[in-house]
Amino acid sequence: MDDLSPDTVVATPGSPAASIAASSASQPRKRRHFKSRLGCGTCKKRKIKCDESRPGCGNCTKHGVTCDFLTETASPALPQRPASLPATPFPSRPAMLASHTSHISHPSHLLPNTSHTSQPLTHSLSQQLPLPSISTLAASPDFLDTSQPLQITHLELLHNYSTLTSYSLSADPVLRNVWRINVPQEGFRHNFVLRSVFALSALHMAAYAADPADKARYLQVARAEHGVALRDIATALSNASADNCSALYVSAAMTFMYAWAAPRQPGDIFLVAAKPSSPSSSPTSPGNKNTPGVVADWFPLVRGLRSITEAWLQDILKGPFGIVMRLGSESLGGGRRHHPNGKVDNPVWLATPEHAQFEYLRRIIHKAASADPDPTEDPAVYETSLDALERSFFYSYTTVGRTPGAANPKTSPVGLAQTSSVYAWLYSLDDEFVELVVQRRPLALVVFAHFCVLLRLLSGCWWMQGWSTHLMQEIWDLLDADHRLWIRWPIEELGWRPSR
Repeated sequence: MDDLSPDTVVATPGSPAASIAASSASQPRKRRHFKSRLGCGTCKKRKIKCDESRPGCGNCTKHGVTCDFLTETASPALPQRPASLPATPFPSRPAMLASHTSHISHPSHLLPNTSHTSQPLTHSLSQQLPLPSISTLAASPDFLDTSQPLQITHLELLHNYSTLTSYSLSADPVLRNVWRINVPQEGFRHNFVLRSVFALSALHMAAYAADPADKARYLQVARAEHGVALRDIATALSNASADNCSALYVSAAMTFMYAWAAPRQPGDIFLVAAKPSSPSSSPTSPGNKNTPGVVADWFPLVRGLRSITEAWLQDILKGPFGIVMRLGSESLGGGRRHHPNGKVDNPVWLATPEHAQFEYLRRIIHKAASADPDPTEDPAVYETSLDALERSFFYSYTTVGRTPGAANPKTSPVGLAQTSSVYAWLYSLDDEFVELVVQRRPLALVVFAHFCVLLRLLSGCWWMQGWSTHLMQEIWDLLDADHRLWIRWPIEELGWRPSR
């Protein structure tokens, strides 16, 4: 007791202080309660606490009764809509604000003063931000007429081209950007370029469509867009100028790829389409074997492109696709400028088995053409075509540093050869040789069979898959037993065997 100060109060048993301490210890402490007058009317009538949640309080929601908050947040009635406009599926703006702000804690200094009103925050916001009526929007000159249909198919095709097709047209990063950016931009200036984009993109989608119905639909779209593009390109060719020469150049390139990507038909040997004698006859039947075909509808366009590039070369080089032409020229080493007589004179190439095969082919074709009494079988025409084909072999096999003779199309990585060096032969063909192919002359078909070895180098491209073996099969069917022996070299290079 000596240690206690005079001010210390000791709670002895039975004293009032002890009774108060015991009572405080036995009773739980009550939480502080804040009264609110902002509850809903239903809770006030029932004299229960309202949680004031929006858009309806918890008590009303639990008992399935209509809460006053729901009627307070309802938007005012909009003016009557025009009959031609569909009703919007979206909620009104006040209701959207109510649903988004019900669970957000706002700083008190940012909220409007609500001490004298029971109106929610959304009501004041809707008054501060008046909504324009639908009738006002419809009367505006900038209002879009919903009667104009949105061409979803065209948007789908353009999206596929920009994200997938354009990347598949070249392995060169610069050329990929040209296909992806420059081509659509030129299409916005010339409709036939955009139609060509749509046609090629539709074929690309058809090539990878898993559903047969989708595949058929995309092929139908591709044919329709290609037909419109060819019509408009033909019109533009007759009015070629410095303004549209670049557009014509790239459209011809896409048309060329479309011809490869289009579904192949029996009797189709690319340059020449089959011409059956009757709807029920087969193009490869014995009765039609010697029937002349018809030149493909796209081939005159390529012929027109040669005239365009010669007349407007400088304008094309300065245009958005000049880089394509320059890189193509570099891959060909300048073409005939390095071969004055049209023949490859590279000493390394002259020691390859490919050159030996071309020398053998020149001898036997020259001998056969000279002995043929038909004046159209001109040995000079075959000589020129063989020289051009050997140049394409030389440049394709030496692309990106491949050593001539060491590259085998059966084992070499796909895609190393640039398309320009492979397609250069078709671009340079004389009309006389094309006519021999149309007439299905055996010597011309033998030369064309050797071109199939080059096509194998591009088999990694989606638009070229299967073409080398398809052409070999068609040429095999058109040749007799003697001339089939003349195409043993390309058959062995491809590792192909006839299916019939």
